[in-house]
Amino acid sequence: MDSLSKREYEIFQYISQGMSNKDIGDKINISVKTVSVHRYNIMYKLNLKNSMDLYKLCGLPG
Repeated sequence: MDSLSKREYEIFQYISQGMSNKDIGDKINISVKTVSVHRYNIMYKLNLKNSMDLYKLCGLPG
């Protein structure tokens, strides 16, 4: 997690709460596309292969 930027970590926390990209974007006033880019960067930096791996790491059901 240390490799994540402050914004990426913030988005990771919102994902952990089960929020959608649209909900996250609305909450922090960025576009859905920007959330998607951050999400991709999170997965890349944490060496996750797909969204299911991200959900598992967040403790969410797949």
